Amino acid sequence: MVDSKTVISQVQEIQLLYHELAAEGMSLNEAFQVAAVIEKLPPGWKEFKSYLMHKTKPMSLEGLIVKLRIQEDNLMAERKRTHGSGRTKHKVNVVEHG
Repeated sequence: MVDSKTVISQVQEIQLLYHELAAEGMSLNEAFQVAAVIEKLPPGWKEFKSYLMHKTKPMSLEGLIVKLRIQEDNLMAERKRTHGSGRTKHKVNVVEHG
């Protein structure tokens, strides 16, 4: 996965691949699907990925998607708080010679 697209949109693309495989008669174990999605999380999700990998209860793909959606919403809200209205403010120092 990449940081330039939302995680949910990328997970939806992966789900389409899973459905195409199922349509061809090749099914994948749901635990494998969940593990594959977790493994492919982008680098910015390192801590959340570690949290998910260390959960002891089995998780469904739907359950994972709910957790990812919540986490993504939290990260977006945090970015808005950190960066204000989304605009980056640049400070420039001007030095005049003469």
